[in-house]
Amino acid sequence: MPDDHKDEKIGRAIVNLRWLIFAAKCISTVTVVSLVVLFFLEKPLWIAPVIGVGAYIVYRVIWRLICRLIGWSAGQ
Repeated sequence: MPDDHKDEKIGRAIVNLRWLIFAAKCISTVTVVSLVVLFFLEKPLWIAPVIGVGAYIVYRVIWRLICRLIGWSAGQ
């Protein structure tokens, strides 16, 4: 019986789904917090989702840099 690596595909799908859920949680949390802050500062509220997405992008860039640094130091 041929091995189609179904377990590996299922594992990758689960990890990708968990990252999507985490991304949604991060973006929504930062957006809600920035909505409250922007409301009290009397600034336009449409900026809040932009702040949420931007914060998540910055988080992912920092995460990638840390992973690369750890990978480089472990490879030596």
